This record gives sequence, C-alpha cells and structure tokens, in this order.
Amino acid sequence: MSTKKSETSKCERELILKLHNESKSYLEIAKLLNQSKFTIYYIIKKSKTEGNITNKKRTGRPKKLTPREEKMIIREIKKNPSTSAPKVAAIVANSFGKDV
Repeated sequence: MSTKKSETSKCERELILKLHNESKSYLEIAKLLNQSKFTIYYIIKKSKTEGNITNKKRTGRPKKLTPREEKMIIREIKKNPSTSAPKVAAIVANSFGKDV
C-alpha cells in the first residue's frame, strides 16, 4: 500500500526544471530529489504545455449559504449567544429554506 506524499514545493519544481535544462534524465532527477520518475515527468510536461509550474486551486465542496445569509445568522447568534445548534438550523430552514 502506498502512502500519499504532500505536494512538491515551488522551489522543488524549479529545481526539477533547472536539472532538466542541464540535460539530466528523469531517472537521475528522481534519484537526486527522492521523487518518483512519474512526478518528474509530470512537472516537466506541465511546464511545457501550460507554461507554469503552479498547482491549480482545488474546488472543494460548494457552500450552502451565501455570505449575506452567513452574516444574518451571525447577527442572530450575537443577539442570543445561548442559541443551540438545532435552533440555529431551524432558523436557517425557516428563513432561507435550506437544510444545514
């Protein structure tokens, strides 16, 4: 079972491109930086096709509430700080028609 590694830093990516420009092979770069050959290949390919080495923003889960609705909920909670979570959920359901 493989373990997931964190993303390569921008500094590492720049070093990979520098070594590639110095005519080092993918395997040599991979051994020097303790990265997989595929990672090296992907970074170089991305640099050639997209022209940059930055990672794309992750999309994540879309929010259920708009910023305006969030502010209204915070205002209500500040009025009565002892409001329970189920009561807040009920207020949201009644006011905005959304399940939270």
